Amino acid sequence: MDAQVVAQVEHGPDCAWRDPMAAAEAFHALGASLAVRDAALLVVVEAYRADTKWSALLLDLLRPEMAFRVAVFRPRPPVIDAADIYSQLVLEILRAAAKMPLPPDARRVGYRIVRRAGWAVNRWLRREANYQAHLEPLPNEDEDDAAEEEE
Repeated sequence: MDAQVVAQVEHGPDCAWRDPMAAAEAFHALGASLAVRDAALLVVVEAYRADTKWSALLLDLLRPEMAFRVAVFRPRPPVIDAADIYSQLVLEILRAAAKMPLPPDARRVGYRIVRRAGWAVNRWLRREANYQAHLEPLPNEDEDDAAEEEE
């Protein structure tokens, strides 16, 4: 199947394999080579750039890389928890897939997209940490009540 799919990809945008669902099937095919997986992911990224309805399929194909990348980041309680980090990573993946330049013969497409999104999440976490460091804590109501009783 790999040779057939690669041959279809090499024929350009007129081939039938440009359908994102067919590309996803090729991506998930048992024994699919890295070249096939990259070409299939490029087809899905192009479809996402044309219409955002393909975002769920794109995120599904990138799920393994996302799981690896999200594990790198540490939550910063009480402000940022793991769900916030995951949501920000999803947002940044979709932003990277929509905006970053990808040549037609790009390799390691999933890694590139998730790596760029990881950089953006890291910058977001640093900005939030700096912002939190400059905030003054809210007064504790229990301490205020105790101070009023002492007076």
